[in-house]
Amino acid sequence: MNKLKLDLTNSSLNAESVKQTNQSAVKRFEQSASTYKQKARLQKDTGRLLLKLIDEALVKSQDSKPFPLLMPDFGLDLGCGPGLFTNELAKRCHYLTSSDLSMAMLHSNDNDAGKVCADSHSLPFRTSSIDWCYSSLMVQWCDFESVAREALRVVKPGGVVAIATLLPGSLFELESAWKEVDSGQHIHQYQTEFELKQALSSLDFNKLSTSKKDFVYWYKDAMALAKELKSLGANFVKQRSNKGLVSLNKWRDMESNYKRLFFNLENQALPATYCVQTIVITK
Repeated sequence: MNKLKLDLTNSSLNAESVKQTNQSAVKRFEQSASTYKQKARLQKDTGRLLLKLIDEALVKSQDSKPFPLLMPDFGLDLGCGPGLFTNELAKRCHYLTSSDLSMAMLHSNDNDAGKVCADSHSLPFRTSSIDWCYSSLMVQWCDFESVAREALRVVKPGGVVAIATLLPGSLFELESAWKEVDSGQHIHQYQTEFELKQALSSLDFNKLSTSKKDFVYWYKDAMALAKELKSLGANFVKQRSNKGLVSLNKWRDMESNYKRLFFNLENQALPATYCVQTIVITK
């Protein structure tokens, strides 16, 4: 097999070739590259769910091929971060490419065989050159339609694109606690399920499967949740009007509201809910 068929257009680990989009979000992830793996509970749970779904889709897509038992040649981990699932994904193809806009994340990724610093809105791969694309909890920071269009462009006919993102309602406990303090935007505004499907309606593909799942995690206090979000780079809020530091009094009021509204006596902890949307597309 000739790896050059993938045609990376000399963009591997080349930060100068990356389109400068979502730089505020990227900066957050650059800063969290060294702490991401230790705190990525949601990312690991969601990643495992998406692995199961892409496996199911690949089996179905292979059934229509003349040699269904052959392993796919090329797989793409889009928005790979530090490579939580590099080893698992590498078992599902002959050659795995890990792509991310953050150089720091790529340097923390163990996939030495193929890492590409690239903008997901404009991928440096040939059309119809990849067998499957896996993207877990990345597109919520991007223009979803542009990323989905690019993923479908680079995937071969019959190939699979598997995406996991977050829906409104994620961190609703934290959002509710803040709403009683001020009218500021403290939670990233995720696209709705309707908006995601509307974006997909303009794209060309053969089959679409979607599902939703809530994940709930527990914290001793609101500060523990805030620290985890920061360690993951997930405290970015694109629409935040006040980007300065929150006053101590406001923070204490929010913590008090969080505890009053959501403290669970059985668990002796505070919940944080994430609403995960999975999207599996067969081209």
